[in-house]
Amino acid sequence: IRESGLIEAMTRALLRWPSLAQGVALTLPWALATVSGTGIAPAVTVMEFMIPEAPAMALDPVRLGTLIAMGAHFGRTMSLVAAVVASRTKVSNGSHGD
Repeated sequence: IRESGLIEAMTRALLRWPSLAQGVALTLPWALATVSGTGIAPAVTVMEFMIPEAPAMALDPVRLGTLIAMGAHFGRTMSLVAAVVASRTKVSNGSHGD
């Protein structure tokens, strides 16, 4: 994503329209976590490029980080991929789902 220039383009856009930043902080990690099945990687990735820019957008970095973490958590919880990963783990450990 970084090599494609998407992160840089998104950062520039958010600096122009900071009112969108909170919505992006919630929905982007949610979407990434839903697709990937993990909440940690999307949260860290989004935090790495949004938190340093928070002061320039007149936003509280802690509040922005909280929105990012919540979005990633909700996306991971909703992910069908995460459910498949969890059920595969039980099978590989010899559990029969009892």
